[in-house]
Amino acid sequence: MNYDPAARLARHVESLKKEGSVRHSEFIEILRLARLILEKGDLARTYPTLKLYCDWIVHSGLDKNSGGYAVLQAADAVVVSHLCGHDGSMVEEVSRALSVGALHAELIQLSKANGIDTAVFDIFENWFNFCHVLFIELLDRAIMFPEDVETNKSARGRKEFQKMLQHRATRGVRTDQVVMMLYLSHIQPDPNMHDGIYWNLRLGHREHARAINVAGALTIEKDSTVFP
Repeated sequence: MNYDPAARLARHVESLKKEGSVRHSEFIEILRLARLILEKGDLARTYPTLKLYCDWIVHSGLDKNSGGYAVLQAADAVVVSHLCGHDGSMVEEVSRALSVGALHAELIQLSKANGIDTAVFDIFENWFNFCHVLFIELLDRAIMFPEDVETNKSARGRKEFQKMLQHRATRGVRTDQVVMMLYLSHIQPDPNMHDGIYWNLRLGHREHARAINVAGALTIEKDSTVFP
């Protein structure tokens, strides 16, 4: 038997167009089928951000995922930049570390490569709703380094962790406060913050009580070059 996940995804997208409204589970089904396409075609390296989200959506947390380590590196680079005096928006910059733009581009690329209609992703309102459902589904599922990354030279993520330490040392920033974990929540981290979805960083340790905890509102930017 020749199972064809691309054909199934194409039919699924067509059914979404006809329905006019999309349920939570139907959005998640897009990523489930995309994951099968990546597996069948051995396409993980071609679509690294899509692979990250396809993995993330089916696990309670990620501590052995190269795409996840890249997110932690990007988030730590933002923290270091702000500790060194950068005056941009940390809220927006950590949100960008989640590579939502790259996820969109790779979903479009995968769809076009397999003859799948891209209408679900071509309109910003549709894309925003897709992301909102996705991030609700990912609440409290942490991306993190393995517990032994600091002590075990052969630990998964060790190379990325060492690069973060080196970057901090080069910039003259403390190396004992590296971003060890990122997760999403919609519990207000501060009573003065509005309800919504928040990114949360744990610096220096995976355990909340032993870490420096930083949080900010997750933003989904509208790229005018993609969505006119």
